[in-house]
Amino acid sequence: MLSNDVITLRPIAKTDRDRLVRWLNDPVVAKQLHPYKPISEMAEAAWLEDLPHRNDLEFFIIELAGSNLPVGFAGLRNIDQRNQHAILDVVVGEQEYVESEFELAAANLLLQYAFAESNLNKITLKIPAYHQKGLEYAERLGFLQEAKLREDVFVSGSFHDVYQFSLLRREWIQSRSNK
Repeated sequence: MLSNDVITLRPIAKTDRDRLVRWLNDPVVAKQLHPYKPISEMAEAAWLEDLPHRNDLEFFIIELAGSNLPVGFAGLRNIDQRNQHAILDVVVGEQEYVESEFELAAANLLLQYAFAESNLNKITLKIPAYHQKGLEYAERLGFLQEAKLREDVFVSGSFHDVYQFSLLRREWIQSRSNK
C-alpha cells in the first residue's frame, strides 16, 4: 500500500470488479479515458485475472485516507523497465469527489512510487484537450508538454486533440528540493 495524508493506494482486487465496471461505464469517467465501447463485467473480470501476471501494468484503488472508501483508480501502464518509462493514469470515479484534488494527491503518490521505488526515469501523461482540469494538474505536477497529437481520439461524435506531457526523474527530484 502507498499512502499520504489524503489518500491510500491499495492494489486492485477481484472484489473491485463491479465498482470498476460502474466507473468505467460512467459517461463522465469514460470521456476522460475515451474508450470506444462500454466495459462488460466479463471483460473486466478477465482483465483483473490477468493483472497479477502483467509486468507492463500496475494499478491501484484510490481510497480516502483513514476511511477505506474507494473513490477511483490510478496506475502505471506501458511500463518499460529497459527504457525506464511508463504512462500514468489517475481517475476519480465517484462523482461527488470529482472536483476534489484526489487525482492530484494520487498522481503525486504514484510519481514518488515510480521514481523512488520502481526506478523509472520518465513518466508520460496523455490528456485530451477538453480535459481542462487534467491539463492544469499536469502543469502543477511539473510535467512539460512534449507533443500535441492532432485529432487523436474520437469522443462524443468528434475528433479531439490529445496533449502528451512528460516528467523526468531529475526534474521531479529538483522540484521536490525547491519546496
